[in-house]
Amino acid sequence: DGLWGGADCPAHAGHHVWLDHHRVEVLDPDTGQPLGPGRRGTVVVTNLTLDRSLYVRFDTEDLGELLLGPCPCGRTHPRVELYGRLADCVRVEGRLIAPYDVRERLDEMPELVGVPLVIVREGAEMACLQVRLDGASRAGRLAETATEHLEASLCLPVEVSWGGHLPRRWKARMATDKTREPIGGSQWQRR
Repeated sequence: DGLWGGADCPAHAGHHVWLDHHRVEVLDPDTGQPLGPGRRGTVVVTNLTLDRSLYVRFDTEDLGELLLGPCPCGRTHPRVELYGRLADCVRVEGRLIAPYDVRERLDEMPELVGVPLVIVREGAEMACLQVRLDGASRAGRLAETATEHLEASLCLPVEVSWGGHLPRRWKARMATDKTREPIGGSQWQRR
């Protein structure tokens, strides 16, 4: 059936939206007001064709943004970039930060490419972004260097620390408090 038929761009510059079949909006997750291109919010979809399930302003609960400008692949359809689920985001100083944002910045550091991480969320709004890296990857001042890099690139206060061992397939997840550590797959263990 397909919810909104967004095709991945051949140039990997977002997902193209077929406007004759779908209306895609990005709304502020707190107010429900439409956001302009380049601003992140929840992606909402309305299907415009009769041969599919009826969705009217269906909230996908994905964090995304409408992209501006022409696409490098040459297609003229509008584009949406998706960053992950809203449930996996943390709000720091009024900004929604997705695990995607942290992973992208840490992968700029060769020592941390692909190192599993957990983002800690202690409440609805946090004063500092807290990131725990896989404890098996400890190396000198790496946590301090990662803190400095994330603070400079995200323009937010950040605290990076080492945690317990995470499976290699674990890229980035959310923990709801400091007392819970992920262990293999989707199981959690109290510490």
